[in-house]
Amino acid sequence: MRNTIVIALICLFAAGCKKASFTTKPQLTFKSINTNELRPGQVLEIKLTFTDAEGDVVSDSALYIEQVSTFCPQTSFSRIDPITEFPVSGNLEGTILVKFGYRTLPQLQEPQCGVTDTCYFRFALRDKEKNVSDTITSASFVLIKE
Repeated sequence: MRNTIVIALICLFAAGCKKASFTTKPQLTFKSINTNELRPGQVLEIKLTFTDAEGDVVSDSALYIEQVSTFCPQTSFSRIDPITEFPVSGNLEGTILVKFGYRTLPQLQEPQCGVTDTCYFRFALRDKEKNVSDTITSASFVLIKE
């Protein structure tokens, strides 16, 4: 019985140490957000990581960005931003830092319904060959109306 538990723990540990898988379709992951409460003049920073088997996240690539409000639909927006070119290499891994300011540039959409609002972002990454990652969601944050 003891050997079975030890073997099971070794298998779980080995599965947990598995390296990131690289696929033709970019894999996008939400890593962090610098704050969960944003006031005018502050900057929101969202860190994303990605992998791509062909490494073709280059100048023709784009990041789809959508701000979603949980209270007021008018606070939402979407846009597509070009990606800064990464060095082309197979099994590419990288980090994307997305920044938005609240009444500072680049500006996110501030609350439109006259009250504090809770929002989150959705992201998708498209590479040069038009392969698109799954859509991922950031953690929620509160926009404080002042």
